[in-house]
Amino acid sequence: MTADVANTESLEVIVNVTDANTVGFRIYPHYRGGYINLSKARDQAGLMRRLLLLSDQNFLYWGADDVGDVFSGYTVTLESSFPSEAIVVVLRSIANIDKYVGQLRPFYDGSPAV
Repeated sequence: MTADVANTESLEVIVNVTDANTVGFRIYPHYRGGYINLSKARDQAGLMRRLLLLSDQNFLYWGADDVGDVFSGYTVTLESSFPSEAIVVVLRSIANIDKYVGQLRPFYDGSPAV
């Protein structure tokens, strides 16, 4: 996704359907030529604290994968049926990730928050 982003170059959206009847969304912001990675962060502890705060305050949660790449995500269960309305809400929320990347910048590369 590249439309309407100001703080990222793009948002890479990965959708995964699991054997446990869930649909998982992971959205990786691309920033300055790559992923936001914990090992490259100027303030790793500050970045993780901000990710935890964003997880508490946002619809989508924030995390880091097994190699330290930062993502935002959401998991939808398929127990009852296919929740098309929930999927639409998640898809509409993806664009909001860009503004939160602006809040991560001071911890990642020392640039001012936007």
